[in-house]
Amino acid sequence: MRQYGGLLFAVVGISVFNVGCDPIKAPGVAQFDPLPEYPKVTALEGLKDWVVVSDVVVDPGPPMEVTVPARAKTDYEELNIQYRFFFYDSAGRPLENDPDWHYMHMPSRTQVYMQANALDTTASDWRLEIRPAR
Repeated sequence: MRQYGGLLFAVVGISVFNVGCDPIKAPGVAQFDPLPEYPKVTALEGLKDWVVVSDVVVDPGPPMEVTVPARAKTDYEELNIQYRFFFYDSAGRPLENDPDWHYMHMPSRTQVYMQANALDTTASDWRLEIRPAR
């Protein structure tokens, strides 16, 4: 019995040590986006209250060309914005991961046109992001 005393003490000691440790936790599971379809035009960083868009014109091409009429809802203030278009293939994959931002000056209450064409003839869908100029 004496020969097993040291082993019993070691097992009990390890068990007590493990009780104080957190168990291994799995990473958090990402939730699905509740939006049934992501919006075609997204106004970022507070612009949703100040920029409105009208009927979009899409020429399917190839290459696809998109024109988005937009207007600043401000009474007197003019907006300096940047915009960029994303184009997607028929499977929904972006054809360019980080398209360039384009600068635009928007006079108050005056319609302007944000326009782009896909650089790839396989484009079948698009999105537009608008943000304040940096």
